[in-house]
Amino acid sequence: MIKKGFYVFPPILTVVNFSILLFVGIVFVRKQVILWDYVSIAAGGVLVVVFVASLVSTHKIEQVQMTPEHVDKLVTDGPYQVVRHPNFAGLICMNIAYLLFFRTLYLVPFICLFVTLWYLEAKHEERVLMARFGGTYESYMASTGMFFPKLFR
Repeated sequence: MIKKGFYVFPPILTVVNFSILLFVGIVFVRKQVILWDYVSIAAGGVLVVVFVASLVSTHKIEQVQMTPEHVDKLVTDGPYQVVRHPNFAGLICMNIAYLLFFRTLYLVPFICLFVTLWYLEAKHEERVLMARFGGTYESYMASTGMFFPKLFR
């Protein structure tokens, strides 16, 4: 029996996540622009590229569109060689990009909330995959990072 965890269908959570951040960002955007703001916006652009790359690289994998309970094959190649949850990692990067684009601290509590929700989504997914694939998934977890590549294996 799998312990019930937090799970919302990721496309729904994504829409809620980005709608709230966009609204708060637009309402509280810092209008004054200084040199460091251009650096911040450029760094946000890099994170958007990471977000898009994570979506593009995983979009063609059939299991990505399934709920964790329906996954029938463990995918450990492509972007999954580097991290266990490339889509969620990309979404977290996009959350940080919002902060860098709008440059307002009013976004910080919302970003913390959504990063926590993406973490809980990933933990739920991992419980389901551990129950389904057992030791195979456990060794995969030991060799790859959850959201960021492991530096030391």
